[in-house]
Amino acid sequence: MKKIPLFGIFIAVVFIILGINLISKEDEFTVIVGYATIIFFSGLIIFAIIKLLSNRNKT
Repeated sequence: MKKIPLFGIFIAVVFIILGINLISKEDEFTVIVGYATIIFFSGLIIFAIIKLLSNRNKT
């Protein structure tokens, strides 16, 4: 199994945690950026997991 996709998933999880911290701030723009970060990186994780599972099923 490749280590690079798992490292990418780990980086995405770190950015999701950063987005959660941004949501807790009081500034409206920061909250919007936090939600956008969570949505983007959650989608990235979903696509990476689908790719990993589909590659695993082909072999």
